[in-house]
Amino acid sequence: MGHKAIQLLCDIRDEYETEKCQIVINGCIGTRDDAYNLATTMTVEEAQAHHTIQIDVFSQTKANMITVFTLNYPEEVAGMEAIEFVDKVTQNLAIDYMINCAYPSSFEHVLMPDEPWTARIHGVKVRGGTFTLI
Repeated sequence: MGHKAIQLLCDIRDEYETEKCQIVINGCIGTRDDAYNLATTMTVEEAQAHHTIQIDVFSQTKANMITVFTLNYPEEVAGMEAIEFVDKVTQNLAIDYMINCAYPSSFEHVLMPDEPWTARIHGVKVRGGTFTLI
C-alpha cells in the first residue's frame, strides 16, 4: 500500500512541481495499535522490527522524508532508534527531528542543551494540560 500511495504522490509531483513550487513527499509512520489506548505494548525489539518494515517500504520509494507520529511509550521510541544512532547509520541524512504531540513533562528531563543531538531537534509540538487516559 505504501508503494502505491507514494507513487500516486510522485505522479502528482511530476505533473505539478515547478522550480518555484517544489513538492516534498513525506511518508508517515505511526504506532502499531491505538496510540491512545495502550492495551498492548511492544518490546524494543518488537518495535524495531515493526518500524523497520515501514521504513524499508518508504526507502524503496521516491519519498523525500519519513515522519514518525505519536509514539507514547519508551520501548516504542527506543525501537525507532535514537537520534545519534540514526544520524550515524545514515551519515546525517535526516533533515531534522521533531517532538510531536507530547507533554513537556514526558521529555523535558532528557533534553541536554550541550549535547549535539539536542541541536538536531528543530520542532516541538506539545500537548497542553495534564496526561489522563479516558
